[in-house]
Amino acid sequence: MRFLLVSVFSLPLVSALLLGVAGLNTLFDRADITSDVCSAVNGMLAVTNPWNPSTTIVMGSINACLCISTLPSFIATNSVAISASALVGKAEATSALTKMINTSTGHKTCHYPPHSVPACQPGNACGFTCKDGGQTACGVISRNAKSWECIDTQNDLESCGGCIIPLHSQLSSPEGEDCTAIPGVSDVSCIRGGCVVHRCRPGYDINSTGSSCVYVEEKDPVILAAQYGLEHIPL
Repeated sequence: MRFLLVSVFSLPLVSALLLGVAGLNTLFDRADITSDVCSAVNGMLAVTNPWNPSTTIVMGSINACLCISTLPSFIATNSVAISASALVGKAEATSALTKMINTSTGHKTCHYPPHSVPACQPGNACGFTCKDGGQTACGVISRNAKSWECIDTQNDLESCGGCIIPLHSQLSSPEGEDCTAIPGVSDVSCIRGGCVVHRCRPGYDINSTGSSCVYVEEKDPVILAAQYGLEHIPL
């Protein structure tokens, strides 16, 4: 009986697919998602029988890691979800899938940094990817060891050229540089993933590549003041 229903609704199914693709495009242009509910779903998708609302129709098996906000794209690409949407409508199919997420073991309420897109993965329901071209997912210093943010490592002063706190392991070596931490630096920028020093503090000169400050003893104001028996008072 189920296969007969799918064949009868083949034309609406195509329409649902086309509408779903439009919804998928809208999804990636949407405003930032700050929180979501996600889970690894493994079960049978059942929807209310439109001819007998007191019963349900099992559409097929769903085995995927899903977030509520990404259901429009899932309904546009998963064959079981497409059939359910064609049979009972997108709203009812979305409601049924949302229920599967909320009742799944291990479902989580996830929080995301700006410029990110939820990317639920088995074992990491709250995973995400950075949606902007120059953005990289990096760790951040906080009370929560698993806090991350999307950073423009091509221009960010404190994560220039890569993550200071790597995404996958707190024990990994930094992939970028904190330009503000360069010894002796006074004015610096991050340009195309590299630190560019514009000015150094007294006692330092810009190196030949313009990427750091080099200590010059004979220019150290403390040493110069001592040579003349004066006390150096920093400005």
